[in-house]
Amino acid sequence: MQRPSCAASTTSIVLCSAAGLILISISACTNPRQFGRSSTTPAPSAVGGGPILASRAPATLRMIRPAPPAPPPIYADEIGPGAPWAGLRLAMQASAQGIFVGLVSNDSPAEVAGIQAGDFIFQLDGRAVSDALEVMNEIERVGVGGSLRLGVHRNDKVRLFRVEPVAKPAPAGAEAAEHAAAPATLPSAALEHPAAPGKTD
Repeated sequence: MQRPSCAASTTSIVLCSAAGLILISISACTNPRQFGRSSTTPAPSAVGGGPILASRAPATLRMIRPAPPAPPPIYADEIGPGAPWAGLRLAMQASAQGIFVGLVSNDSPAEVAGIQAGDFIFQLDGRAVSDALEVMNEIERVGVGGSLRLGVHRNDKVRLFRVEPVAKPAPAGAEAAEHAAAPATLPSAALEHPAAPGKTD
């Protein structure tokens, strides 16, 4: 008659052990110190892993762009009216790309050919050129009615142009001003033989 009491006590021990495990698991789930973090430790932020204290405005980065380089000095237009002229104003110093074209006159042979301000002349009649004076001397040498081929760098591309110099026109209004400044003249016969008052020929 002792065996049933032994079995009952074994069943009670198993039930107590199961109840203890359930209590331990519930306590582990509700314990704020799970995963090694106490209840006073602030939760990590989504970025950086630090505590979320306050929202920070993103830092503003200001990009400082360098100023564009100043254009090189160009030769003055000292060509007189009637001389061979192409309408080019070239830089005094050449660069690695060629001779900088600082200015192209309106309705000039260079503009008609297609050359633009900002181009770089690197070739003259098939040969390399690196001096603006050489280009200007060649324009004067071929003269009015002649032609010369200019190789140009523009936007990393090579272009070829044929320029035909013309006689440089006089400045606008110069002829009208010269004509207005000239004194009025009378026929020499009228000065040598003035008409008598009241008489006509």
